[in-house]
Amino acid sequence: MLGAMMRTRGRGWIGLSVVGLLLACDRGAADTSSKSDKTGVAKAGAAKSGDTKSGDTHPGGANSGDTKSGDAKSGDTKSGDAKSGDAKSGDAKPGDTKSGDARPGDAKSGDAKPGDAKPGDTKSDDAKPGPGGVAPLPGAVATAKPGLRGIDAFGTISKDAAAAMVGEGYVFAARYIRHSGDPEARHITRTEAEDILGAGLALLLVQEGRGWHSTVPTAQRGTSDGQLAVEEAQALGYPAGGVVFLDVESVLDADATAQDVITFATAWHAAVKGSFVPGYYVGPGGKLTAEQLGGLPFEHFWKSGTRVPTPAGRGYQLTQHRYTDRGDNVVGGVSIDYDVTQDDERGDALVWLAPTAGASD
Repeated sequence: MLGAMMRTRGRGWIGLSVVGLLLACDRGAADTSSKSDKTGVAKAGAAKSGDTKSGDTHPGGANSGDTKSGDAKSGDTKSGDAKSGDAKSGDAKPGDTKSGDARPGDAKSGDAKPGDAKPGDTKSDDAKPGPGGVAPLPGAVATAKPGLRGIDAFGTISKDAAAAMVGEGYVFAARYIRHSGDPEARHITRTEAEDILGAGLALLLVQEGRGWHSTVPTAQRGTSDGQLAVEEAQALGYPAGGVVFLDVESVLDADATAQDVITFATAWHAAVKGSFVPGYYVGPGGKLTAEQLGGLPFEHFWKSGTRVPTPAGRGYQLTQHRYTDRGDNVVGGVSIDYDVTQDDERGDALVWLAPTAGASD
């Protein structure tokens, strides 16, 4: 029993000796640390405010992003690190760029800078889109002088045919666009329009007549045909100031009345006037009297080559003629009627797309 107690006490004495040694070591370390603080050297594991130990974790939870002594202080840098407002070679300063990168408000090569083309503007040498987003046809809207001769035709006018027409003294050409449900085969294309203007002829458009043999003209049909006329003209690049004619003829349905024609034509006019200048071609069998024609909202009338009434108080700006000798009505392989310009009773004249501003002379 006594031997056991001595052994136990021996362990206790040994343990006390070990504890004493450890405490002595701690006091020595504390003295060393105190001396280091006085000389301005950082204690191991301590950090000055705002310093980071690169990539390491300090006791107390400081992660990457804290600084140890000797690393970048706020507003300072180690050699090769970026100061705020400065940059290492190849790094971007705030408000600056690396080579090939875009600064805010600037552009990389090929990108638009502020002050470059705005929506609806064009780059230099590009044609500004016209109605419908299509590049405008070459030329300018111009007023026609009286007594000028031109042609209207169903057939396609090629570049050679247009040149032949100019050679025979014609000044303008009227060509057809389609109405709803009408096939496109014989109607004008963009290429043809460019060939006509390129040869030196002015250009007019007319929407082909329906021929009301078994249907009655309505406001709904007038609106839909008018909208299609706008779409067709815009697809060509025809200018907003140019005239587009409505061909009204052969209203032969037994139930159709003059008022039906007036309703149809007025709706067509309303559909077109916001985009182009509406005109009215007075064909045979059109139902309307001189007074009824004069009461329509149109300001540009074209007389067919048949006996038709003259719009009261307005008159015609264009009259169609037919050759009595059939051999004369073919020019450049195209069958034509010829037309002559004139001022109407109010002194108003036809307007068209001329190849240049002075091409109406």
